[in-house]
Amino acid sequence: MSSNSTIGGPTPAEMAALAQGEKDGQAIVLWTVGMFCIFGWDYFMNLPKEIERVWKKQFSYISLLYVLNRYYGLIQFAVNIPLFTTPITHAISPETCLKIFRWQPVGALISTILSQLIMGSRVYALYGRSNVVLAILAVVMLAEFGVDVKTLTVVFPTPSPAPGVVVPCVAIGPEKWLIAFWSMPLVYDAVTFVLTLWKSFEHWRNQVSSSTLSLLFRDGLIYFTAIFTMNVINVVLFVTQRPSLQAINLPSTLMLNIIMSCRLVLNLRAPRSAVTLGSNSDSSEGRKIPIWRPAEKQDSYELSGNSTLAGGITVTKVVDNSNRC
Repeated sequence: MSSNSTIGGPTPAEMAALAQGEKDGQAIVLWTVGMFCIFGWDYFMNLPKEIERVWKKQFSYISLLYVLNRYYGLIQFAVNIPLFTTPITHAISPETCLKIFRWQPVGALISTILSQLIMGSRVYALYGRSNVVLAILAVVMLAEFGVDVKTLTVVFPTPSPAPGVVVPCVAIGPEKWLIAFWSMPLVYDAVTFVLTLWKSFEHWRNQVSSSTLSLLFRDGLIYFTAIFTMNVINVVLFVTQRPSLQAINLPSTLMLNIIMSCRLVLNLRAPRSAVTLGSNSDSSEGRKIPIWRPAEKQDSYELSGNSTLAGGITVTKVVDNSNRC
């Protein structure tokens, strides 16, 4: 059999592996490059907002987190694109891959932490810089960091299924650790979302309106839904797919994470109209029904740069005297 492989060409099994490897490579290239185009489009579309709301404002810890998250992400994927598209481009040799394959999981860890610091800072500020909330977020993040660092010690490059088959230069490893690596962010995201939801419920129950709080809840819900869904898909892929396809969704997850977390900052710094919770009378039943209506003067909340912790923001109570667009 080995003589046929050497003299007469690849065996049928090797031919099938070659064909499958080429298909996997094409799928990875299309998905990764397509998402990178969206990533670049989002950057250029939001660059004017970034200039107005980050670079022209007083620089704070949140500004620093934004810049690190956005521009480290651009550098990270400038390297990751060749790693993931190697099956088609042959940009990375097997020898080079052995030296740099950990770039992808290490980059994923750094980007995830930066995005979570932005989200955690919002929640910490929302609870008036509560030490209890800070401790909860810190414990969850430290547990996540510990699991991720342990995973980095047991990963290895994706093995070639047959001679001549080129696969993405990405890290794989024991299934339980890979699942843990992509499951732990779900815990942190769930905690921050539940804390935001609870604070929103408190304000709704007390009929206290805040345009900033409404924005925090809306963006938090969108962020949580998007990132939670992507991480669940990653876990499913690691359980069900062959090694060459297990990492197909990882670049997209990281790029979406950066896009969403950067928009959290830009949206929070945008001018907003003020609304308050009032009441209206239902003439047919003689009872009052809560409604949302514009207010000339209302209590609201804004994030300021007074704190040196958790990204440099805190919640301060202010009064909106007019509706601003």
